[in-house]
Amino acid sequence: EVQSMIQQLFRLGAIQILIATASLVWSVDVNADLAILLGTEKFQHHISSASDYSLADVQEMIGKANSLTDTKPCTALVMCQTSRKSQLLKFLQEPLPAESYLDHFLHDHMCAETIVKMIENKQDAVDYVTWTL
Repeated sequence: EVQSMIQQLFRLGAIQILIATASLVWSVDVNADLAILLGTEKFQHHISSASDYSLADVQEMIGKANSLTDTKPCTALVMCQTSRKSQLLKFLQEPLPAESYLDHFLHDHMCAETIVKMIENKQDAVDYVTWTL
């Protein structure tokens, strides 16, 4: 297949620059010292307008800038409209809140842990709740 051959040539250094579309970046299995994201919008022909890439797509594209060795620094450069810059910076620099419903179903989890003998006494139950919630 052409795609796997190109990826192999890139890994070997025979190809210095690899250009990938937003949909192709999910299937490309390469690491780069520099990843450049030229814009954060895609044109959707069926509605004749542009829409933003999802944050998952942006994160996948930026994630291609990583080195297999920890000694070399890698860079991801995102070129976007000024109006989108603050949203992307917030996404990249601040953790997303994690929402958990464990407390709503704690009794089910405690029963399951008791059945598989992870919880065998009161202290195990206290430890489970302490480290899980």
